[in-house]
Amino acid sequence: MIFVLLLFSLKFFYLCIVILYSMKKELGKVLIDIAKLVIGGVILAGLMRQDIPPVFLFISGSIVSVLMIGFGLGFISWAEKDSKNDKK
Repeated sequence: MIFVLLLFSLKFFYLCIVILYSMKKELGKVLIDIAKLVIGGVILAGLMRQDIPPVFLFISGSIVSVLMIGFGLGFISWAEKDSKNDKK
């Protein structure tokens, strides 16, 4: 039973790596789009004046957005470096 579970998890991990490697640029674009949605959500939540402290809302939204933009640009840069290496 444990062997089957281990085998399944390794296969799942391998498929995730293959998908990640083949779709780096698209994943980068998706992360940047999600970061834009987070920024919009933070602005809307700030306007609605809920029970969430505004400082916490804006700091956490900023941190998440900056991380997603950074990872998104990193994936796009990684994809462009690989495409340049493939052309050579």
